[in-house]
Amino acid sequence: MGIEQCAPSTPGPAQCLRVTVDMAPTRRPDRAPPGNLERNPNSWVQSDDRKIRDFARKAAAGAKDDADRMQLLTQAVSTRLSDKNLSSAYASAREAFDDRAGDCTEHALLLAAAARSLGIPTRIAAGLAYTEAFAGRSHVFVPHAWVQAFVGGRWQSYDAALGTYDSGHLLLATGNGDPGMYFGSLNALGNVQISRVRIHPESP
Repeated sequence: MGIEQCAPSTPGPAQCLRVTVDMAPTRRPDRAPPGNLERNPNSWVQSDDRKIRDFARKAAAGAKDDADRMQLLTQAVSTRLSDKNLSSAYASAREAFDDRAGDCTEHALLLAAAARSLGIPTRIAAGLAYTEAFAGRSHVFVPHAWVQAFVGGRWQSYDAALGTYDSGHLLLATGNGDPGMYFGSLNALGNVQISRVRIHPESP
């Protein structure tokens, strides 16, 4: 999938950057092995918290592998954060767990923490997600966060806020949960406009 992103420049024409997302199965995943930042707890992703560990163990009970665990955890986090709202600026995983509320960032942080507590490396993904309607506008991409987990030897995406991950997600950055990465990626959006989306034939 090719995406042309254009930043207006004054004077002169807009400066465009063409980004290609290769959908060929052999090139699609990022297979870089996880490091300590994706495995260990931090002040935003408290995977060592007793309540989060207990929550994760119960949610994933009976899972046959990490892929199954991630699906169960994604559903459990979506259910746990039943009050889906934008009132939290950037609450940590433990705060989201206690408040049972949050937007995409709280869903992502809690899911990342729950997975890490079971030994599954995770990182927070920040970017854009397509939605049919938002703030009175139709067919738009909006800022969004989700989780990438290292499952089956590659990074795979899970979205507890929307309930599913699909091709409408456009990745801009990944991090270990620190808000600087997420808000830094948002700052770049002011100079980016998606003008065209094209599907390219898959290479053999």
